[in-house]
Order: sequence, then C-alpha cells, then structure tokens
Amino acid sequence: MAIAESDRFGGTCVNVGCIPKKLLSYAAHFREDFEVAAAYGWNTGAPSFDWPKLLATRIARSSASTASTSAP
Repeated sequence: MAIAESDRFGGTCVNVGCIPKKLLSYAAHFREDFEVAAAYGWNTGAPSFDWPKLLATRIARSSASTASTSAP
C-alpha cells in the first residue's frame, strides 16, 4: 500500500483545515465563556491572551495528528 500526499501526511483537514480552524475558533470564544461563568459563581480572574502560545499549540496539535498517520 502507498500513500500519495503532495505535502504533509494527513491532508488539508488535519494540517490547515478543520482541526486548526476548530482550535482557533474555540480559543476565540473563551473570553466570553469566562464572562458568562462569572454569572454562575466562578471566579476566573482577569483573562489574558497569549497569541504565540496559541499558535504553538495549534502547530503541536497538527503535528500530533499527522504523526498518527505517518508511516513507521
């Protein structure tokens, strides 16, 4: 059996499509989630955002997803 990929294993969805988009979309909603949680008694403190850390996580998650599809 052979796998033909023009770029990294896993294709578009894993590398630049669905999975990275979902991670960025979830991150975009957290600030509002923190505000809503306060109304239910949660004390979360002042939220802050670290863009380089989010990008590093996105890259790591994409790499982990493609590692499972790589040949041994």
